[in-house]
Amino acid sequence: MHQTNTTQPPPANPGIQLAQPLLRPEEAAELLAVKPSWIYEAVRTRQLPCLRIGRHIRFTHTQLENWLLATAVEYPPAEPPVAELIADVACDHAASAGVTPPAGAST
Repeated sequence: MHQTNTTQPPPANPGIQLAQPLLRPEEAAELLAVKPSWIYEAVRTRQLPCLRIGRHIRFTHTQLENWLLATAVEYPPAEPPVAELIADVACDHAASAGVTPPAGAST
């Protein structure tokens, strides 16, 4: 009995849409404002997801956007500078003592 080799394509990935052309590493680097060498290193160390088509590395806009959202770091609001806090305390103290604060000082 002769068997035919029926290789089926891998299942479609619902997260990949080709509504826009795939991006080359240089184009991804431009979008992310980094050097292409950073892109290649991030792909090599698996920090940045990519599509591999043969030996070529490609990206979708959605992949890069999702990666940015996943790696974004939100910082707490910055503390006011210490000098500003000291000036505010000095003005508050002067006002409670009935002294006029110096010109340019915040109240």
